[in-house]
Amino acid sequence: MIADKMNRSTNTLKSAMGGLKRDVPIISNRMIITLLIFCLVTSGCALIKLKNENTESLSSTVLVGRISTVVPGKGPIIVDEAI
Repeated sequence: MIADKMNRSTNTLKSAMGGLKRDVPIISNRMIITLLIFCLVTSGCALIKLKNENTESLSSTVLVGRISTVVPGKGPIIVDEAI
Protein backbone atom coordinates (compact mmCIF):
# COMPACT_ATOMS: atom_id res chain seq x y z
CA MET A 1 0.00 0.00 0.00
CA ILE A 2 2.77 2.49 0.89
CA ALA A 3 4.70 1.46 -2.19
CA ASP A 4 1.57 2.02 -4.29
CA LYS A 5 1.16 5.58 -2.91
CA MET A 6 4.82 6.36 -3.55
CA ASN A 7 4.50 4.99 -7.06
CA ARG A 8 1.47 7.21 -7.76
CA SER A 9 3.18 10.32 -6.38
CA THR A 10 6.27 9.59 -8.45
CA ASN A 11 4.15 9.20 -11.59
CA THR A 12 2.34 12.46 -10.83
CA LEU A 13 5.65 14.24 -10.34
CA LYS A 14 7.03 12.79 -13.59
CA SER A 15 3.98 13.90 -15.54
CA ALA A 16 4.20 17.40 -14.08
CA MET A 17 7.92 17.61 -14.90
CA GLY A 18 7.38 16.23 -18.40
CA GLY A 19 5.76 19.49 -19.51
CA LEU A 20 8.83 21.45 -18.41
CA LYS A 21 11.26 19.55 -20.63
CA ARG A 22 11.51 21.30 -23.96
CA ASP A 23 14.21 21.40 -26.58
CA VAL A 24 15.64 24.76 -27.55
CA PRO A 25 14.13 25.69 -30.90
CA ILE A 26 16.44 25.82 -33.90
CA ILE A 27 15.44 29.44 -34.54
CA SER A 28 16.95 30.61 -31.26
CA ASN A 29 20.17 28.71 -32.00
CA ARG A 30 20.37 30.50 -35.35
CA MET A 31 19.71 33.83 -33.68
CA ILE A 32 22.46 33.18 -31.13
CA ILE A 33 24.95 32.30 -33.86
CA THR A 34 23.92 35.36 -35.89
CA LEU A 35 24.31 37.62 -32.86
CA LEU A 36 27.72 36.12 -32.08
CA ILE A 37 28.93 36.68 -35.66
CA PHE A 38 27.57 40.24 -35.59
CA CYS A 39 29.44 40.99 -32.35
CA LEU A 40 32.69 39.56 -33.70
CA VAL A 41 32.43 41.50 -36.97
CA THR A 42 31.64 44.81 -35.27
CA SER A 43 34.46 44.41 -32.73
CA GLY A 44 36.86 43.49 -35.55
CA CYS A 45 35.84 46.58 -37.53
CA ALA A 46 36.30 48.73 -34.42
CA LEU A 47 39.82 47.36 -33.93
CA ILE A 48 40.73 48.07 -37.57
CA LYS A 49 39.39 51.62 -37.25
CA LEU A 50 41.35 52.07 -34.01
CA LYS A 51 44.55 50.90 -35.71
CA ASN A 52 44.03 53.39 -38.55
CA GLU A 53 43.34 56.24 -36.12
CA ASN A 54 46.42 55.33 -34.08
CA THR A 55 48.61 55.33 -37.19
CA GLU A 56 47.20 58.70 -38.23
CA SER A 57 47.75 60.23 -34.79
CA LEU A 58 51.33 58.98 -34.64
CA SER A 59 52.11 60.42 -38.06
CA SER A 60 50.70 63.84 -37.15
CA THR A 61 52.47 64.26 -33.82
CA VAL A 62 53.97 67.73 -33.45
CA LEU A 63 56.84 68.66 -31.19
CA VAL A 64 56.63 72.09 -29.64
CA GLY A 65 59.43 73.85 -27.85
CA ARG A 66 62.64 75.83 -28.20
CA ILE A 67 65.82 74.61 -29.77
CA SER A 68 69.04 76.24 -28.71
CA THR A 69 72.28 75.62 -30.56
CA VAL A 70 75.77 76.97 -30.40
CA VAL A 71 75.78 77.77 -34.11
CA PRO A 72 72.69 79.54 -35.47
CA GLY A 73 71.14 77.78 -38.46
CA LYS A 74 69.36 79.37 -41.40
CA GLY A 75 67.42 76.32 -42.64
CA PRO A 76 64.71 74.08 -41.30
CA ILE A 77 65.42 71.74 -38.42
CA ILE A 78 64.72 68.11 -39.27
CA VAL A 79 64.14 65.70 -36.43
CA ASP A 80 64.62 62.00 -37.25
CA GLU A 81 62.51 59.39 -35.56
CA ALA A 82 64.51 57.73 -32.79
CA ILE A 83 64.13 53.98 -32.56
